[in-house]
Amino acid sequence: MKFRKFSLLVLFLLPLALFGQKKPLTHDDYDGWKSLRQQSITDNGEWIKYEINPQEGDGTLYLYNVKKKSQEKFDRGFSSDFSAGNDFFAFLIKPEFDVTRQAKKDKKKPDEMPKNNLGIKLIPDGEMLTVERVKSFKVFEKKGSWIAYLMEKPLPEKKEKKEKQEGEENVTPAEEKAQAPRGGGRNGAKADGTELVIYNPVTKSSHSFMDVVDYTLAKDGETIGFVQS
Repeated sequence: MKFRKFSLLVLFLLPLALFGQKKPLTHDDYDGWKSLRQQSITDNGEWIKYEINPQEGDGTLYLYNVKKKSQEKFDRGFSSDFSAGNDFFAFLIKPEFDVTRQAKKDKKKPDEMPKNNLGIKLIPDGEMLTVERVKSFKVFEKKGSWIAYLMEKPLPEKKEKKEKQEGEENVTPAEEKAQAPRGGGRNGAKADGTELVIYNPVTKSSHSFMDVVDYTLAKDGETIGFVQS
């Protein structure tokens, strides 16, 4: 009887002892937590995509082939989508977390901050295409193998001081104004929009439109509308 009471006492005290040994959570622990996002499967059931993202840091995009039971990962990939015919897989690629954080510390201008890239993986041959400095992209929902993506503003060109060579003709202010390139906005103002590219990764066909501020794709897989500034 005494042995049973002793055993019960030990069983009662053991959880309390273990509870007292638990390490309290800190912000470092929270940063290590990861979440599953943007998971989906294609209509034919052959491909699965999902993201694993930490609370702070660089995440990973995964593409799983159900038939081959093989998996491919894309560092810092996010906001992915399949084409309507499942012939390509598109996604954005974030800049490295440390690079973006350093740029913020350096107080860089918005146009000088690191920008996202666009990744396009052709299915099933596996060819990988990358486009730098892309704001967003869209693909048709119902049919078609086209993708439309809007570019970021191009990086400003570095102005180099050029010394006038001997014998160079002087240019009057009026001539200089006439020779200066004009912007795309009203009254020669700089346009607000950027380049819109409509691209078919399968046939490598493309169309380009400048000064675009917004765009949309129809569900029929044949029509794209956009607004220019």
